[in-house]
Amino acid sequence: MVILQMKTVLCREVSSSGSVLSWRFYCIRRGVLFVHGKSCYTYVVVVVVSKEESQMSPCISNTAAAISTILLFIGKWVPLPYFVSSLYQLTHSIVQLQLPVEVPVCVILSSMVTAGHFFLQQPTHPSHPSLAHLNRQMLAFYSHMDTPLLPVPLPAPGAICAAPVISGWFRAQVVSAVDEDTQECDIKFLDYGGYIRIHISMLRQIWSDFMVLPFQATECYLADVVPNTEDGLWSAKACEVFEELAQGQILQAVVVGFAEDGVPCVELHKVQGETNVFINKELVDLNLAQWASTSP
Repeated sequence: MVILQMKTVLCREVSSSGSVLSWRFYCIRRGVLFVHGKSCYTYVVVVVVSKEESQMSPCISNTAAAISTILLFIGKWVPLPYFVSSLYQLTHSIVQLQLPVEVPVCVILSSMVTAGHFFLQQPTHPSHPSLAHLNRQMLAFYSHMDTPLLPVPLPAPGAICAAPVISGWFRAQVVSAVDEDTQECDIKFLDYGGYIRIHISMLRQIWSDFMVLPFQATECYLADVVPNTEDGLWSAKACEVFEELAQGQILQAVVVGFAEDGVPCVELHKVQGETNVFINKELVDLNLAQWASTSP
């Protein structure tokens, strides 16, 4: 049976003593071996299904030596697993979910940098329910597989990678050069937002199948308002009030323009029954912000 004619591969996980733990299914597409289900195993026994055969017949025995031999053979034809050969660079036309312009849309606050700088998700977007599944897949994949590090030195900021936070792995983008002394860089989380500084050795290359879902977090600025402070920075009180107004509920956002760096500027409304709190104006009324130009 010729490996290049293989359409489906069935694998089973076995312990070091040879007892079968569970089965794993694999399929070939785009010249790549992809895992369906939990992506960790100790040893595998490969079974091939050909076009002509309706029954699955084993190619090799379930000894560790034979298993290693067949996996090396497969590896000559198919990368296992498959990672991007060159680093992904974020382009809005490919995978970044956008907020519609001048159209009210339901959003949730997923991360806050300051009262005037935050990240929004669109819970009613058709792609949003898939995010929880992606999170589970990435946790299983990066927790159990020996995944490659990012190449060092990085060619430039902008690379898309996988980054660990607390008890999960999430898609992130490198947004600063790596510090030569500390080997740390700044990253931005693409599905939930927020920035952290992290050691380059903690980051991993992103698997191609994890690039299908659009990035869910949209970075935004609060439109037409600026901090009401002498130093021009948002006060702790303003951030606290903004978080109380916006966190943990469905908001309505309207993109009314874009900043010089291309980030959308939004008006945020907290609608509860017949009550509509215009958050931008609320911060001004509480003397925590001031209008940037004229009051709307």
